[in-house]
Amino acid sequence: MKPDFSGTWILNTGASEFGFLKPPARREDVVVHQEPSLQVTTLQKDTNGDNMVTRAVTIGGGDVTIDVLGRPRQLSGFWDGDDLLLVTRWDVGGNPRELTDCWTLQDGGARLVIQRTQAMNGGPVRQRLVMQRT
Repeated sequence: MKPDFSGTWILNTGASEFGFLKPPARREDVVVHQEPSLQVTTLQKDTNGDNMVTRAVTIGGGDVTIDVLGRPRQLSGFWDGDDLLLVTRWDVGGNPRELTDCWTLQDGGARLVIQRTQAMNGGPVRQRLVMQRT
């Protein structure tokens, strides 16, 4: 049986690692996971101001187009054992970008750890986001 990521998750900035990128002032993810369907609504305050992004994907169902801050991106999700991989692809001025999030539940489901790798022209950016269940 695969993990259920449903719930409301708050970013713990003190336990997270952001690399050279500035951490958001606030982030909350509301996840509705009914295998194979996953919907994630992220409320975040960052350098773009207050914003909300909703991502919906069928795990194992191929790419879907989502809107992130007014720009289209391709999203796919699939399982790697008990880890959920979400891969987002887009283009910036002719330069392809890819962001891979690997979701893992820890501490009996009280903590969601997202290992993030973003492929960029200057090399990969790696982050570790620690989300606490509310």
